Amino acid sequence: MKDSRVPWIGSIPVFWEMRKISRSFSVIGSGTTPSTSNSSFHEEGSIPWVNTGDLNDNFVIEPKKKLTEYAFKEHSTLRLYPIGTLLIAMYGATIGKVGILGVGACTNQACCALAEPKNFEMRFVYYWFLDNRKNLVTLSFGSSQPNINQDLIRQLRIQAPPIPIQRCITAYLDEQTAKIDRLINMRRRQMELLKEQWAALIQQAVTRGLDPDAPMKDSGIPWLGEIPVHWKKTKLLRIAPRGRGMFVNGPFGSDLLTSELTDSGVPVVYIRDIQANGYLRVSEVCVTPEKAASLDVCRVDAGDIVVAKVGTPPGTAAIYPDTEPSGIVTQDVIRIKTDPRKVVAEFIVYWLNSDAGRASIDQISVESTRMRVDLESYKSLRIWLPPVEEQRKIKEFIQNETAKTNDLIASYARQLTLLAEYRAALIHECVTGQRTVDETSLS
Repeated sequence: MKDSRVPWIGSIPVFWEMRKISRSFSVIGSGTTPSTSNSSFHEEGSIPWVNTGDLNDNFVIEPKKKLTEYAFKEHSTLRLYPIGTLLIAMYGATIGKVGILGVGACTNQACCALAEPKNFEMRFVYYWFLDNRKNLVTLSFGSSQPNINQDLIRQLRIQAPPIPIQRCITAYLDEQTAKIDRLINMRRRQMELLKEQWAALIQQAVTRGLDPDAPMKDSGIPWLGEIPVHWKKTKLLRIAPRGRGMFVNGPFGSDLLTSELTDSGVPVVYIRDIQANGYLRVSEVCVTPEKAASLDVCRVDAGDIVVAKVGTPPGTAAIYPDTEPSGIVTQDVIRIKTDPRKVVAEFIVYWLNSDAGRASIDQISVESTRMRVDLESYKSLRIWLPPVEEQRKIKEFIQNETAKTNDLIASYARQLTLLAEYRAALIHECVTGQRTVDETSLS
């Protein structure tokens, strides 16, 4: 081995060379963005136009956008790059993302294009950039948005084994990463199937109950079908105790001004804090205890139900946890205090987040800038309820099944992490010569 004289590369085999990118490609370029206000540049375009969002560390076959012949003629900085060109993202969060053109295309200014390599297999360079993405990010500049540029890429020095070795390395990595990717895709699909099965289990439990032999009756709702005979239909409003402030949304307009929000004090609950898998506070906004006292009717306590009035779709519900201090809900959040003599709050949340609940909420949703439900329509929502003790059993059943599902998903997630780490380590070992790859390595 010998020193590559590039700190992050370290040692390389003695017969490998280090080559500057500027001397290794006949074509190094980029592109531009024709004015989006000029429809003649974009409408009914036929020339593929790659943006960094199209780069996903794979072949770029169908870029999302196209330009017209007129745009191409009017912009001298646009160039049609051939199939096999390597593209590298230079701006923002996508820095270092790469793609190999599977179709002739031009690019915007955020992509650097490398074509017509000298003494390099393009796939070897592709794997080199995959291995060195983090190092590229460390070389970026700019405070608001980190960037790299063509000049920086031109000055990069990369290791260059003999062409036959490069071919063996790329063939080996193509083969091995394809196997790893198949495993990754299989695990991801298994995770999705688990989530689908979990959702179906909840739908079954909150609309059919746990007794498969229970007598059934027609609910009168086509998308709901049959429900157990002994379940009763009620308005959602009636799950709350009687009295002021049992079923409310947060303060509107001048009742809570932006100027009254603080960094500490009583937490303010926003729709972004409400997820189908539970409440998780991500907001950092509060009000003073004095302001909270004046908005006491909008107070949320542990065990209350909080519902997002706005969303895609709206109506996501969660239990406000006992790990959080009492807070104040905003105007886009509904807070429900439940009557334990009538309902188990968790059962209601499971129903609201189920396919049946979503379908019911969809019937009362209206579209403005985003889909939303209003408080009065939400109070009138119809729900079929089993007796309280049966609700409790359904809640416990769903919680147990959820724990099993979450354990499996967490196990699969750990496997995905390990597979991704192994994939990255394999690429690194091969492109730096730490792992010997020759024709005998190929299956």
